[in-house]
Amino acid sequence: TTGAVTDSVDLSPLADADGIPEMSGMVLADGLLLIAVQRLDRDYYWVPVAPSYLAVVDTSTNTLLDVDAVAPGVQGIELPLTNPYRDIHVDYATGLLYVACSGSWGTLDGGIVEVDPESLEATRVVASESQLGGELYDITLPHGGRAHAVVSTSSPSWEQFCIAFDWASGSKLENVWKPGGYSVMDIELHESSGQLFLADRTYTAPGVRVFDAANGDQLTAGPLAASLP
Repeated sequence: TTGAVTDSVDLSPLADADGIPEMSGMVLADGLLLIAVQRLDRDYYWVPVAPSYLAVVDTSTNTLLDVDAVAPGVQGIELPLTNPYRDIHVDYATGLLYVACSGSWGTLDGGIVEVDPESLEATRVVASESQLGGELYDITLPHGGRAHAVVSTSSPSWEQFCIAFDWASGSKLENVWKPGGYSVMDIELHESSGQLFLADRTYTAPGVRVFDAANGDQLTAGPLAASLP
C-alpha cells in the first residue's frame, strides 16, 4: 500500500567474479521463489559465466536456500545452459518449470531447460537453439504438442521472428510470422482459447496479431493497434 521496502534477499552468493549475479525472470512455486540468475561478466562484454542458476528463496523466511549441501557455499539450481532470459513458464498440469536460456549472443548455445521445483534440479533440455534455428528470446508452452518461440538470425539478414516447434522432439515446424527486421519480441499463449498473441513491432504498422496456436493460421486481418508503437 505504501511502496516501502520491508525486507530483502541477498543473491550475491550466486554472483560471478564481478560480484553481481544479474537476474531476469522469477516465479512462485509452492512457497518457493525461483529467480533466474544470468551471471554476466561485466568486465568482458557481458558474456554469461557458467553455470547459470535458478536461485531458490524460501518465502516463509525470506532466505536464500542452498540446494547442494555438499558443495561449499550457497548453491542454486544449476542449469545446463547459460543466460536464462525473459519469463519462467509454469506448466500447471505437471508443476514443471521451463526456462529459455539464450547463452552467448552470436552463438547457438542456448535452449529451453526443464526444471523440477520439487527435486530442485534441471531435468532435461527440451529444445536447443540449433534445433529452433536462431538465438532464443521468448517461448510459449505447448498447445496440442505444438509450441512457439521467438528467435533471431543474422544470416542472410538480421531478423527476429516467431516459429512453431514440436515440443516432444524439439524440432522446428515452420515460421509463423516473419515480417523482416527485429519486429517480433514478445509472444503469449492464451491456453483456454488456443490463441497465440504476438507483438508485431513493424515500424509502419505496429500492433498485436492473433494466431491459431494449433496450426499457425492468422486470426486477425491486420495488427490490432495499441495506440503506441
